Amino acid sequence: MTANLGHPVVENADPFVDEAVAKEALYRLHALIAIAHPNSTAWNPIHVYDQMVVAPDIIYCPWAYGYSNYSRRHNPIPLTFADAPAAGNRGCAGTQLGGTGVAVSKQSPHRDAAVSYAKWLASQEHQRGTYFRQGGQPASLAAWTDPQIDSEAGGFFSGTLETLRTAYVRPRFDGFVRFFEAAGIEINRCLKNQVADAQLIEWLNKSFAERLASAAARA
Repeated sequence: MTANLGHPVVENADPFVDEAVAKEALYRLHALIAIAHPNSTAWNPIHVYDQMVVAPDIIYCPWAYGYSNYSRRHNPIPLTFADAPAAGNRGCAGTQLGGTGVAVSKQSPHRDAAVSYAKWLASQEHQRGTYFRQGGQPASLAAWTDPQIDSEAGGFFSGTLETLRTAYVRPRFDGFVRFFEAAGIEINRCLKNQVADAQLIEWLNKSFAERLASAAARA
């Protein structure tokens, strides 16, 4: 939300988020939660999508990670995905880039084989072929812009490509993910009115600074 408003959280942010920007983001989130499904603060994106394909009580989810599995033509009730809505004047820019990477451990006794496998896994041919057909979510741009794959996925890739092109890459220092998980819980509590906005903002900035300092000390 803050990235879409033009204030992304940079790698070494100090503070994590400006107070005025945080207040604006929380104001919008509180307004959204007030009209959202009552289970919104308890569900992750997969829970939401699973509910959407079996019950008529949810017709729209503005922000969530995208999964082409739910839009594929063979599904009894395929979902339609589109670019994210804008909070500011930057269009869909600023959503957080998702995905899971692949790496080869330096401790591996079979590095050459592992590197070869990783290259094959990320190759355009595999990403556009078997990877997609077996239910994978391709990362290759060649796959995202393949008309046949896009058609089989109900327009998922063309419908969300601009969101991916303009996505926000979160901080990646050692410790950010743990902060991210804890922050999600605290923000969730705030949206349930269990924590005041000012208290949440103070906690976010303090906790982020502590994680950043800890990572720097280990470097």
